[in-house]
Amino acid sequence: MNFLAKGDTRADLIRLNMMIPPMSADPNAVDRLGAIDGQIDGFSNGRRLADDVVDIELRAVACGYGPILHAALGLCDLTPNDQIGDGVDRNDVPFQLTFPYVADPHQGYEVEPIPSAP
Repeated sequence: MNFLAKGDTRADLIRLNMMIPPMSADPNAVDRLGAIDGQIDGFSNGRRLADDVVDIELRAVACGYGPILHAALGLCDLTPNDQIGDGVDRNDVPFQLTFPYVADPHQGYEVEPIPSAP
């Protein structure tokens, strides 16, 4: 594959299938596992704010694509590898519905206690 655009300038391209319509305009209303859970507009076809790229990649590397992609594309689905994750399933602050969509960053110098597990 040649990544040279014109001359010696290298081009890094992200491919996006524009024929697949978005499932929702609300980033809080999409499934975090994207294509693994049947939302084919998500990662790896595109990159939505709420897509849990780490969990998706961990499952892909471990051959745990889940039953939907196994049935549709014949991808491997080893149990319990289709349950692998990093333990972070959502942001601590919801996304905004208007640009820039991501919440303001934490100040960094205020410490809040970590809630104890029930």
